Amino acid sequence: ENEPKTVIESLLAKAGIYVVRNKRNGAAFLPKHNVVGGVHQYDMCVQDFISLTDLERKLGLQTYEDVATTKEGLIQQLIDNLGEDNWEGALDETLKNRERIVYRVGTEENSTFTEDDCIVQVEDENGDLIDVQAQLVKGDGIPGDSDVWYKYDAYVKYPVDLNFVEAQGDMGGKMKSLLEHEEGNKTMSQIDVEREYTNMYALLMNDANFTGEKFDSLNAILALYREPNTSKTNADGEFDPYFRWDEPKRVINYRYQPVTRIMLERAFYDPQLKYNPTQYPGRVEAGNTEEATIYLRKISNYYQWYARNMQSTGLFAPAHEEVTITVPDDVDYTKLQLQIGLGDNVAGLIKHELVLKRPPRVEKKYRFTSNTLTVKHPYGGLIYLTSFDSDPSIEEATFTFDNVEKAILFKLGETNSSQWDEMKNYKAPKAEIQSKHFVVTVPRNNVANLTFEEMEDIAKGFDEVAVNAYDFYGFDRDCPADPADFTVNTPPTCDTRKGYHNREAFDPHISIGAGHSGYPIMVMNWDPNSTSFPQNPRNSWLLWHEFGHNMATKWIYINGATEVANNVMCLYQQHKFGLPYKITKRLANAPLLVEKGQSYGDSGAMGRLIMFAQLPLWVEANYLDDFKSANPKYYDDNGNAKSEFGFLDGSGWDIYKIMHREARENNSSSDYRYSACAENPNLTSAESFGACMSSILQLDLTSYLQDWEIGTIGAGMIDGVAIYDNSGGFGQAGADAIADMNLSEPSSPIQNFTGE
Repeated sequence: ENEPKTVIESLLAKAGIYVVRNKRNGAAFLPKHNVVGGVHQYDMCVQDFISLTDLERKLGLQTYEDVATTKEGLIQQLIDNLGEDNWEGALDETLKNRERIVYRVGTEENSTFTEDDCIVQVEDENGDLIDVQAQLVKGDGIPGDSDVWYKYDAYVKYPVDLNFVEAQGDMGGKMKSLLEHEEGNKTMSQIDVEREYTNMYALLMNDANFTGEKFDSLNAILALYREPNTSKTNADGEFDPYFRWDEPKRVINYRYQPVTRIMLERAFYDPQLKYNPTQYPGRVEAGNTEEATIYLRKISNYYQWYARNMQSTGLFAPAHEEVTITVPDDVDYTKLQLQIGLGDNVAGLIKHELVLKRPPRVEKKYRFTSNTLTVKHPYGGLIYLTSFDSDPSIEEATFTFDNVEKAILFKLGETNSSQWDEMKNYKAPKAEIQSKHFVVTVPRNNVANLTFEEMEDIAKGFDEVAVNAYDFYGFDRDCPADPADFTVNTPPTCDTRKGYHNREAFDPHISIGAGHSGYPIMVMNWDPNSTSFPQNPRNSWLLWHEFGHNMATKWIYINGATEVANNVMCLYQQHKFGLPYKITKRLANAPLLVEKGQSYGDSGAMGRLIMFAQLPLWVEANYLDDFKSANPKYYDDNGNAKSEFGFLDGSGWDIYKIMHREARENNSSSDYRYSACAENPNLTSAESFGACMSSILQLDLTSYLQDWEIGTIGAGMIDGVAIYDNSGGFGQAGADAIADMNLSEPSSPIQNFTGE
């Protein structure tokens, strides 16, 4: 029942791709985000499906009996039906629209499959289950990126079936055309470049060996990028994509350098290709044996995803050279993960492919199958280890690394002045500063000329930022000595969580914007020639903004506040560092925004930030003593914060700290005084915010919330009339929840507060 029925199906069958006419339309596309290629640790059973499309109907051959039986005949039928110039593009289009389903993924206990293991059942057009032989794809032993160590990327390398490659036509000829286009000897149209590049990219993102005379021309081009002393390589056989930091225009654009772009990423998979790392990440001379110590205990209690235990070794792996890691005998190697390189995967994202400033994939992760592991990294990079052992026999262990280079790893409180004088001479091209709460990755030259005192000051600055953020979210200042005693208020990083840190990395190419949140926070700022540290943590809105994204919680994450909730914490950072508020001048416009109507929906991120800032600033100017009296749980009669609440500083900003803390606690326990802060499925996020804050202030904030129309956002225009979505706004349910508290109104309208 699964026999090919059309010409296109027959061609696809040569690649192990089958058409099953079924009623399923929701299968996920893999690889994700149109990125071809990938890695997977264990064996997988996958199948590509092609749905009924206009393309198939255009072929005009809907019965299997009409299909030619030879490759030449199949191609001729495509030509007859679609024309000489269109048949290959039609095939490309079909391949791009394939749906790849992963049916089975191996596990640590069952990591290898046979063909018989990959016989799976799918639903046919009648709703009956039929057996289909899915494709067995062997694992690489390389873990993918995941918050959980044993889950890996659900995408795989495209396998290369040589019969299918032959049906595609002359790969070598197509690559030659692309190379001539790249070298300026032939000009191809953008449409032709897109078609041939996409086709060749899909077929070459692997480590396949193309054998036989029919691939001689393809192998000749591969040899240009593999063999020493060719027009593309140096004496060591390294090809140079010519990234240059002193020449901003020296980037890779696949439309003008399609072959170099393909080789650049194929090197991620193919060890026969050697990338020249001089410009990025930088070249090191290998040959040293070094040691690094990491903490082994994984602490899952009240763990925060943005503060993990991937630990820096202070070592750098050279590009395409063997590096061997030896694990001590008393360490469970099955619960370890090695990572080399740190940076976003930007492959396949069109806006990045036009201005690529470094290899598109730089991170590789590896699992240990014994006490020793030998790997090669295609580009070179800093080395990291992560432990997933919740009950190790020892708390920390020292690992041996062969054929590596020392990198600067300044540890606040551990590295002393004389050690720094030695460390600043380490030659690895990347360096890291590790404080109590943060690890920051920069080019080596950005720190190598700094004094010990300057390094200490930078590290302390990052710790101050982290402590301010933790305070803002109402976390305790310290951790209990025993992780079993952790609570919802235990900070994400502390002395007890050994090896856990927030991370920030500076890089020439990141996936979105000038910076983005995540682990690590990524910043697109890369100047390896600069002798200055690229950021002042005590005055970096970008750092605070992205760190705020990581920490933002649902209690300020109201409709329309995606780029606002994090900035409320930024204002608190300005308060703590004694800087002018970013909204100070604009605060005077608040009454005008409110009077205009749809003030929250129309005022943008800055107007909404003004709304959130009005509350603490109004409290500080008009209500601070009364606020403290209304919260005896947190303040003594003299107005001082109680000693157990070290995160309070006595300012109006304490209202947000208490809100976050009570919201967490009331989702795990009961405290009637602050019960309005508990998650309530009957209220929108805007209504929950209003009820919780009213409870904390012991003031009825209804008019403030209604006048701002909090949570109501613009939904577009119809016939020139603005349309608004108030489904997440403050409505009658919120007003009723506050009215039930029988609270008095503020002494003056908070919504009209201008700071004076």
